[in-house]
Amino acid sequence: MEESRRAFFSTIESIRGVLDEPYLQDKDPVSRQDNASARLMRNGLCVILFSQLEEYITNIARSALRDISRSSVSYDDLPKFLRETLTIKAMRGILNSYSLDKDSEEATKLSFVKEEIGRVSSFGSNPRNFSGYGFNHSGSNLYADDIKDFFKCFSVEDGWGKLSSIASALGASRPSLRDDFLNYARMRHTAAHKASADVPYSDLENMLDGVCIIGIAFDFFARMAVSYLVQSRSIEDFNSSMGYPRFDVQKLFFDGHVYLETRVSTESYRLARETKVIKRYISRVDAVKGAVSRSSADCVTVHDRRGMPVEFVAG
Repeated sequence: MEESRRAFFSTIESIRGVLDEPYLQDKDPVSRQDNASARLMRNGLCVILFSQLEEYITNIARSALRDISRSSVSYDDLPKFLRETLTIKAMRGILNSYSLDKDSEEATKLSFVKEEIGRVSSFGSNPRNFSGYGFNHSGSNLYADDIKDFFKCFSVEDGWGKLSSIASALGASRPSLRDDFLNYARMRHTAAHKASADVPYSDLENMLDGVCIIGIAFDFFARMAVSYLVQSRSIEDFNSSMGYPRFDVQKLFFDGHVYLETRVSTESYRLARETKVIKRYISRVDAVKGAVSRSSADCVTVHDRRGMPVEFVAG
């Protein structure tokens, strides 16, 4: 899972650097060939950004579903929606992935199906080994309802509302992350399928921030929910924890010169308190290593000088 995180944030960081280049912005007069080139590059970056978000969320969710195997809560006691996701929807997702794979050899595809079906069939065994393919189980694109359904696996109905609350607690207030996601999906579709598409530079900047925030907030929730389920001795314990969730984050804020480490505590998806500066670091690499090394850290978030979260690191 760490490899997927690193790949996502590495791409985000690369695109952030590219956005500083003047060749992505239109120049006067409008008819100049440079503007046509800038438009094509902005459209391409828009497609890449949303595709990266789809892949990141899908990988996080499927890994989280597999990790539920470590919980001592019996399958029959798990929320009904989660049970269906781990079995019926997982079967659909496995067959869907098989049919979408046009590149692998048939023997490789059949081996994948055999392994994943074995995971599904182990739901009543001890030990068990759940499949993650119940998430985003139909088609190739990720939809807003897929994300909402992941929250329902953990008996959370207002999933998108919770994501927005998490983002706000981490310093990134957005009116509606669901609306952001739907808007980015439309932008990607237009950029990929319409020759006349033209993603404005300002929209691409906004999309870069929004994609990063949605990814971080989703990763935060998935890590928290699975952690509670694995640590709970009964479904009642889990429901109690999810009813009033608490999570601590080591926050690294770049003030333009150094990285300042603080501890942020969240309660019920909202910011509860933030400590004074614990330590200062010169480099981002040292800051992340130092914050992750603290045994009490659930996770680490890195923030730019605006206070916006730009990276998530598991503790």
